[in-house]
This record gives sequence, C-alpha cells and structure tokens, in this order.
Amino acid sequence: MMMPDGTRLNGSAGFDYKGMSMGFYMDADAASADIYGNFGVHTNEDDFMEYVDCATYRTSPTSAKYFPEGCPPSPDGSGDSLRISMALIYDYDGVSNAATELGVVATQLLDSPLATKQIDLDGDGIIDLYPGDPLKMTDWHWFDWYNRPGVHHREGNNDCCAGSPSREQALNKEEMLYKVMSGDTTNLTPDEALWFFHADDPGQDHEHPTFTPHFDSVDGIKETVFFQDDPDGLDCVHIMSCGPFDVDVGEEVSFSFCIIFGEIKYLGEGEVEYQDLIDNAIFAQLMYNSHYQGFIAPDAPEVSYEADHGKVTLSWSGDDPEKSKDVLSGYTDFEGYKIYRSADGGVTWGTPENKIYDNENIFVGWRPYTHTVGDETFIAQFDLSAEADSSFCVYQDCV
Repeated sequence: MMMPDGTRLNGSAGFDYKGMSMGFYMDADAASADIYGNFGVHTNEDDFMEYVDCATYRTSPTSAKYFPEGCPPSPDGSGDSLRISMALIYDYDGVSNAATELGVVATQLLDSPLATKQIDLDGDGIIDLYPGDPLKMTDWHWFDWYNRPGVHHREGNNDCCAGSPSREQALNKEEMLYKVMSGDTTNLTPDEALWFFHADDPGQDHEHPTFTPHFDSVDGIKETVFFQDDPDGLDCVHIMSCGPFDVDVGEEVSFSFCIIFGEIKYLGEGEVEYQDLIDNAIFAQLMYNSHYQGFIAPDAPEVSYEADHGKVTLSWSGDDPEKSKDVLSGYTDFEGYKIYRSADGGVTWGTPENKIYDNENIFVGWRPYTHTVGDETFIAQFDLSAEADSSFCVYQDCV
C-alpha cells in the first residue's frame, strides 16, 4: 500500500483487515424540489425515518408490520428466504410547503459480505444469521442533522456548519462514525450517548430494557426533543451499516444496493402505510437475485402454416409453452394461446382500434386477431377452460 507521500506500508504486501463495517449515510429531505427543479417546496425539519428488515421482525414493530412471520421464502424453490433490508425517510405529515402527495424513499441492501459466525441482530437471544448468510443491515442508528458526528455542540439554522471553512470540526468525527456503524457504545460522552444510540425512552436510553447497541428504537424517536421541536419531525439522517466482516489481501467482497421509491398513505395520528414501497423492495430483490431477468411469458411454439383460398391454417406441435417456467417466480404460468396478425411485417399488430391502453392512457399492447362475420366476432384467443385452469400445475414439479 502506497501513501500519498510515496511511503510504502508493510513493504507493499498489503494488510488483512478484520472486523470491518460498511455504512450508508442517508440524508434525504422530503421534499427537496418539485418536478420543475424549484426549491420552494423544500423543507428539512419535519421528516421521519424508519427501517424495515424482515430478520428483525420479533423486536422491530415496523418490520413486524410488513413481515409478521419473518422473511418470506424465495419463490425460486431454492428453500432460501428472501431477506428484505432497507432504511427509509418520508415527510411526517405529507405536506412540504406547497408540495403534497409526497412519496417515500429508501436505501435497500441487495447483497453484502457473508456472516462468518452466528449473529443475534436485535439482542433478543435468538440467532438471526448463520455463517454463510448475507449480513445485510446489522446496525441502524438515527440522528438529527444538527448534531451529526463531527459537531462540538448541537447546531441550529443560525449556528452551523462544523467542518465548513472557518468552522472547527470535532477531532473524533471518524471515530464516532465507526462507533455508530459498528454499534460501539464504549467511552461515549453524555451528548454522544444522547445523540446516536436510542431506545424507547430517551431519558434512560442505555439502561432501558429495549436498548440494543445495534438498532435504534423507531417508536422512541417521537419521544425526543429533536422530534418534538415545532414542527413535529426532524431533519433526518441515519446510518444503515453492515458488519463485521474480514477482507484478506487479494480478497473481494460484494456490496449491492439500490435507491427505491414508493407511495405512502397517511392514516392520521402519525400513522402511515407504505406497502407500495415494500412491494417495490421485494421486486428489486427478486430482480437482483435473477440477475435482472424480469418476468417472462411462456415460450412461443414453433409455428408452421398452410395457405389456402381465403384462409391460412396454423399448426404447431408439442407442449413446450405449457411447460415453460418463469425464471423470476418459478411459476409455470401458461394460460392459453393468442394469435396476432400483422400486415406490415410486425411493425403493428392490428388497427388503431386493436390497441390496448391502461388506466393512465398508456399503450400497453394489442388485442389478438379479431374477425367479424355478420353479427359474430371471432377473437383468436384460446384460454384454458375453467376446469383445465383449476388443475393446471403452476409451481414446482407437481404431477
């Protein structure tokens, strides 16, 4: 390893790193700007934050709300579970100056280094991760931006910003960032303990029975002075981290994450519902696991044709379409056959009347070939009968 001054450390042999943690520092303002880039809607003092990890469903109310039975099984039939692990920020009341109908934004961990030992994530005495499992989120801690790591004291709008020109920064900023990432609560000052590690009761955080050094309480946020300063909410920042893991010389570890968005419903009294975000997170994880191969239709059969006067006879053999499996869900999702006709080599598949639009008036496809004789209209769509559909094997190797 070469330092900026040219010094070679350890004879350039490198180092084996032990007990490492990787942190994601998330600071999102809901909202920052409107669709036109105008900042008149920007607010940064009335937001809220949460985390959802299906592996912590026993101790995290927000995780249990969406995953009451823990991580769901992967639909690929592997027997593995589908770990959903993310941290999110949204506007607390859904109004940001003139902006309404705001969404929710999250950072989601898709892949991470693997656990090398058994890990109890939430301190409930039950092993959550075993050697070989992806670590993903092992710590989540929140703080108000005005008392972020690096400040000497709690700042305000007229008293910031540590680290900027002429503003001294705390010497232990890097140390505090690593303590937050790794859940290290040793040798904290009273301010540091108050700012960075939280249980349900802010008055006795570290003595409270719900306290864990790795996951802050979401419910406890509303009990803090940071939240209760008018207006309700705070300038949210949180660190979602992963560790510990080792990296030896020449070794590589994988980290993959995504930024996802979703709709949020405000139910009143500070209660929200963001199932849309959860659905997007599940789909994002499925897409990652399948190497970004999305849902696919059943295989099309090989078709032959025979032209005759006023008609064309189409033929195909075999049942490959009926046995083809969707790579993402693992389902054999055959439902029937449709026939389309094009008069321009496949540029279009019908007249404008044959176009299909969704409820937002977006063109999504074509109707199968339609032919009208007298008062009768024939549509070239041949679905499974109700009886055949009810007995059709859709998952795994059923017989």
